[in-house]
Amino acid sequence: RHTKGKRQKNIPTPAKDLAFATLKDKPVVWHIEASLDAAKKIDEPLDFVYIDGLHDYKSVTDDIAAWYPLCGKAV
Repeated sequence: RHTKGKRQKNIPTPAKDLAFATLKDKPVVWHIEASLDAAKKIDEPLDFVYIDGLHDYKSVTDDIAAWYPLCGKAV
C-alpha cells in the first residue's frame, strides 16, 4: 500500500478501516485533495471510492458525476 498526498494517519479511522478490510489484498492509494481535482487524475477503473465531501446537493451530484464513470463493473 502506498499513499499520495498527506500521510495515512490524517485519514479518519473508520474510512481507513473500511478501505483496508474491503481491499486487504489490493493496493490502496489515498488522494487527499479536493474530490473533483482527484477524479481528474484517475486513469483506471476503481474498486472502492471513499469521498469525504460536502453534503449539499450540487457537491454530491458533482462528486457522483465525476467518480461514477471511474468505478468498476461492480457498481
